Amino acid sequence: LAVGSWRYVETPFRKRKLCATKRAILAFGAAGIAAVFALGKITTLQDGFRQRFPVSAVAAAEAKNDKALTHEMNASHVEAGKLIPIGIKDPAAPIWGLVWGDSFAMAAMPAFDEFMTRHGLAGRQVTHSATAPLLGYYSSAPWGLKREAIPFGKAILDYVRAHHIPNVFLVGSWGRYRSPEQIGNMNFDQALINTVANLSEVGAQPWIMLSVPGPSVDVPRLLFRARMKQVDYSRFLSRPSSFNGLHCYSRDDLLDKITAPGGKLIDPRPLFLDESGTHYVIEKDGIILYWDDGHLTVSGAKRMLTPLLEQTISTPPLH
Repeated sequence: LAVGSWRYVETPFRKRKLCATKRAILAFGAAGIAAVFALGKITTLQDGFRQRFPVSAVAAAEAKNDKALTHEMNASHVEAGKLIPIGIKDPAAPIWGLVWGDSFAMAAMPAFDEFMTRHGLAGRQVTHSATAPLLGYYSSAPWGLKREAIPFGKAILDYVRAHHIPNVFLVGSWGRYRSPEQIGNMNFDQALINTVANLSEVGAQPWIMLSVPGPSVDVPRLLFRARMKQVDYSRFLSRPSSFNGLHCYSRDDLLDKITAPGGKLIDPRPLFLDESGTHYVIEKDGIILYWDDGHLTVSGAKRMLTPLLEQTISTPPLH
């Protein structure tokens, strides 16, 4: 390529055998720009020539875009009553449930929305990435609210009290706030216990959803490559362990302290186990469950978490 470019492009230009005049130079440049533009336009219209990939591989890549209900909120939103409606959208309907959490709660929100809509219930979403749904607690997470998480939590508790909300769902990637890299302003376990106790005191039923199993690999990327090469990817899948996102089974004292003041647990992990029980699945019934290394897709949340909510929560009759 280098020799051919030198021989047939560079040398003729340097010796003025091509484009010997300014008009020829302008015409050649215009033609080149038009060709590049046309190629780009064709590529755009053909959506990147996706037909060169198997349909199954394209479906894996498209899982990256299967996400919704992403809302970053702070104390001012809550104080102004600007929470995101979920479930039925009747502003006059009493609020049955509030979902409070981080970006993993945002990923789970389609399931809560579907569940509440199905039962004729109104709900609210209050979320911020990398911010644990805990009262009086903040961590050093780079994308979180940090110190602003304290007034955020207080505003949420006041909102629950003022609106007499009977159910509050705490949803997050709990293990991430317990990692050595995340330094909190207080003991994490105590903050969770205090949050459950405070919600119970204002008349709400606290629900704690344990962490959804994290595959720890970029799922769309893994599935794309596996489907392109037609190889088995099971060795990359996460395995069950005694860690439930909050504590190990061998030390369940934290779970006892959560349930003592009225907290109830929702455990999604059993639904993610494959039939052999050796690893957690990343696709189910043709549905890709994650859009990255831990956040559920909209389709995945509805497929896995809506049935879990149906099994776990008793709801009033349809309005």
